[in-house]
Amino acid sequence: MAVIDELKILVKAEVDSAIAALQKTESQSNKTGLSFAKLRDMMQGPVAAGKEVIAAFQKIKAVSDKMEAAWSIQEQAVAILNSTLKATGDAAGLSSKEIQDLASEFQSFTKYGDETVLAMESVLLGFKNIKGDNFKEASLQILNMATVMKMDLTSAAQAVGKALDDPITGIDSLSRQGFKFSKEQKEMLKQMVETGRIADAQGIILDELATTFGGAAEA
Repeated sequence: MAVIDELKILVKAEVDSAIAALQKTESQSNKTGLSFAKLRDMMQGPVAAGKEVIAAFQKIKAVSDKMEAAWSIQEQAVAILNSTLKATGDAAGLSSKEIQDLASEFQSFTKYGDETVLAMESVLLGFKNIKGDNFKEASLQILNMATVMKMDLTSAAQAVGKALDDPITGIDSLSRQGFKFSKEQKEMLKQMVETGRIADAQGIILDELATTFGGAAEA
């Protein structure tokens, strides 16, 4: 049985009991000049107080329900994160706790809740070439780009993820957001990837993102 229902029953029972007791002693009360009507009026205070208690608990329950829903969403986001980490073989080189801490950090200075950031990061984890510090920087720049371009985080994560996962051909995924890499930049990215310096190539793309969108999510 719900807490509110229990409180209603309890308060009603107490009031009914009190009124019954007053009715039983009505005859004695009359001897002292105190009628049942007067005694009933005196009970209005406890009854009103009981109603206030119920109203207060109803508000507490409403807040509790919202918190429970938020916790459920958070738990789902963490479960998906852990599942994705396992599926990708922890390719990003970051633990579940590190990624959750990163999401909490972003929540502290952006409009995005940590469960929303976790969902975005789970998408980004699907691009296995994005690792360590570049993963962290990519997460931030995705928030920035989504804020400026009014994109949902999943779409932003997919665009940035494709570009970083394959800097040679993936950068075309950023063209819809107005990015135009020069021929020289594309050649540099190609040389870096072909010589195994994919993290450096990603750094160039991340720098371009930071130059264009940096600070937007925080602002």
